Amino acid sequence: MVWIKFFSLKRSVPDGVYITDIHEKWYGDYERLEYVHTYIQWLFPLQEPGVNYEASTLTKEEITVNLIAKENLLKSYKLMLDFYGIVLCDEKTGEVRRAEHWEERFHNLNSHTHNNLRITRILKCLGTLGYPHYQAPLVHFFLEETLVNRQLPNIRDSVLSYFLFAVLDKTQRRNLIRYAYLNYEPKDEFVWCPKKIQKLWSMQSKAAKEEAADSLGSQKDTLISDSEAQEEENLSADESCNSAESHEDEETFSHNED
Repeated sequence: MVWIKFFSLKRSVPDGVYITDIHEKWYGDYERLEYVHTYIQWLFPLQEPGVNYEASTLTKEEITVNLIAKENLLKSYKLMLDFYGIVLCDEKTGEVRRAEHWEERFHNLNSHTHNNLRITRILKCLGTLGYPHYQAPLVHFFLEETLVNRQLPNIRDSVLSYFLFAVLDKTQRRNLIRYAYLNYEPKDEFVWCPKKIQKLWSMQSKAAKEEAADSLGSQKDTLISDSEAQEEENLSADESCNSAESHEDEETFSHNED
């Protein structure tokens, strides 16, 4: 139970630090988080060994983690999100967004692609140790930043080849792949799902766009009809007013004559 002990009283090897030291003293120390390579296996353990051969691998008994372990894992996750220029904005759903310092951190992520391996490890660990619902929001964030906003071009292939397939929930994973395909260009080079599925998604997307266009057209027609009806109503009101004014003029003229 080496990993569980690390969350309470054991120091990491070879750095010799407690997890509380990492959470409190390393937070925001981007140079240390970037260039020290031995802590990530302690913060996010897996059943498979990593670069740090002195770090403990996760045992089957440890997978059913206790509350303290989960709390520390959440702190570790927030630590690394901040390092990448991301903030966890909903602890229940796992929704993430850009942090205020995202530009600086995105630049680092683009130029130090060994972080791709770290993120893959983080995603796998989240899925194993009680936070599987955090996986899809983080992957969706990276898909949006790489394929839509085009802010992280150097990690795009890792997002598609590794981040995506770390998501345990099959429905969420399929939805993410669909989102990736619909935002990927050129589409004939998309290799992360069968062509027949791509064809189906393209047809569905086209039908949805046509339906949206038809709906917009109907709304415009309704607006035009409403506008015409209002104009007719205004015209009728003007005519009534003119008629009333004309009648008043006639009465005034008659009184003046008297």
